[in-house]
Amino acid sequence: MWFQYPIHRVDDVGSLKDIQPEGDAPAWKKNFTMKKSPDAKKKEQKEALETAYEACSIDEKITIKAIAEYMGVTEKTARNRIKEHGGFWVDDGVVGKKG
Repeated sequence: MWFQYPIHRVDDVGSLKDIQPEGDAPAWKKNFTMKKSPDAKKKEQKEALETAYEACSIDEKITIKAIAEYMGVTEKTARNRIKEHGGFWVDDGVVGKKG
């Protein structure tokens, strides 16, 4: 359908043939197919933390504050993700890699 104010007209030319209508599903149901599994989310968060650590490594000391700013999260969230990751240590706000 084409919208030609104030009415909708049928697409006789076929310009819109590739477009799929949204359907009749309720709005809350539409995104279920696009949601990530908990494992995929954790993997993505781990990769984001590793990327942030590498990006912040240009500074002499890598701090939780710098990682949080890079990731766009609070310092508390950054600290929690570091703890969940398990591959980093934190000492007085400074972050380092284990091993």
